[in-house]
Amino acid sequence: MRLREPPLPEPPDRYPYIRARVQGETYVLRVPSLQFATRFAQSIDPKRRAQLEVIAGRLDGGNALAALLAAPQVLDLVAAFVGLCWADPARQLESDQEAAIEEYGARVAEELHEAGWKLTHLAGAGLALGRELAAGLELDAEVREQAAFFLERRARSTASGSRSSATSSAPTEAEPSPS
Repeated sequence: MRLREPPLPEPPDRYPYIRARVQGETYVLRVPSLQFATRFAQSIDPKRRAQLEVIAGRLDGGNALAALLAAPQVLDLVAAFVGLCWADPARQLESDQEAAIEEYGARVAEELHEAGWKLTHLAGAGLALGRELAAGLELDAEVREQAAFFLERRARSTASGSRSSATSSAPTEAEPSPS
């Protein structure tokens, strides 16, 4: 890890940026977009992806060390995810992103270890990124209520054999009429 000269501007203190406090230092990470996270997940071998999902569940329960010791190769994937989400304005990772994903992750893990990150810091950062990504995908209550209303309305009209207003030529509340 090396210092950026000059440092980049400080990212805003809001989503998609999160801060990780490690050994008295604050690091900035950027929660990835859904598209980026999907591409990352698809780049992982399906067996490793399944292991990562199991371990993420264990990490959420707070037993990071036991979870990662059970499948140490998954640590490389967690480290790769953290490395790809790195957005710290003052410090730049030196690991080569062009390497294969697990090799890149192994390099990031070593680089962060050298900077004072413990296994729990790395696992915590990966889990925090995953939680924030999931939270960003949640629908708010108003959107859920509107979706439920239209789905319920459509189900009733389909069950009664009538045409749904969504398939008629008349606009619905969700389809504004052209002006």
